[in-house]
Amino acid sequence: MTSKNMKHGGELRINDLLQNLDVDGDGDIDEEDRQLAETLKSMDKDGDGTITLRELVTIGQSKLEDKARINYLKRAIFLVILCSLVFCGAMLGLMLAANEASKDSKPQSSGALKTIDGKDVSTTATLSKLSLAMLPKLPPASLEKVTTLRIKTEDSLQFYQVSGWEWKSEMQMSFFTTRGHVVSIENGKIGITDGAGGALVVVSRRRSLLSVDEDLEYASFEGGDVDLGEWNGDDEAGSGSTPAPSPAPLTPCLPSEYMPISADCKCAAASTTKECTVGKFCYDGACKAIAKPVAPAPLTPCLPSEYMPIS
Repeated sequence: MTSKNMKHGGELRINDLLQNLDVDGDGDIDEEDRQLAETLKSMDKDGDGTITLRELVTIGQSKLEDKARINYLKRAIFLVILCSLVFCGAMLGLMLAANEASKDSKPQSSGALKTIDGKDVSTTATLSKLSLAMLPKLPPASLEKVTTLRIKTEDSLQFYQVSGWEWKSEMQMSFFTTRGHVVSIENGKIGITDGAGGALVVVSRRRSLLSVDEDLEYASFEGGDVDLGEWNGDDEAGSGSTPAPSPAPLTPCLPSEYMPISADCKCAAASTTKECTVGKFCYDGACKAIAKPVAPAPLTPCLPSEYMPIS
């Protein structure tokens, strides 16, 4: 820069600087030169056509302040994001804790469902144990769920894991066990044959097939839900020694369009059995496997709305 561009006190003349932008002297200044000229004019704070040392210092200070302000804003934004993440994490933890505390029951490591005070949770009544004398009357799907047998003999209590079964009639069938014993059921009487062909004497006394005497014998079912099929609950029919007792009175079903039935009952007016079993629904005079379908809401026609939006 030549001394002719300077005034007294170290001032720069903007007009002289702008004239020097046209290096080739053809009077043509390109776009980059114009931007530089605008920058020089913006540095002239008092508009007197010169750039003083004080103005240069002021511009430098302004740049430093802008940089410090940008750094401050970056830190503030980072802190806001960090606080938001911490707040969201705390709210999530509170929601999970509140949800856990609101539970009335919790599963145990053993798989049992218990309340928060340690009591067993009761659900809809299902058959998990059944008298052995009743087993020949069950459909094959229910027999496949039999897992264990417990039988009281004269000198011991026997527990068996079931490995298979053979069904012959509604009065006779046999269960094969993992110990090699065969448990036979015939006309309501139970017999046990060991692997050597010997017989064990089973303790027995007369009782209803529906009753489960856990001191004597019972069968356990996987899943606990037993389908009784078409069996009508007669006592030890076929034994030929004692007549079957009169059937229990039929309990009519309460209307159950949407809630499943919790106990077997008579649904149809002409039915002679409790044909509506646990888990089904009774409505419109018949027993149904599913809840009553909900009728769709009526369609509301639109009012003319050429210029106003539909609400």
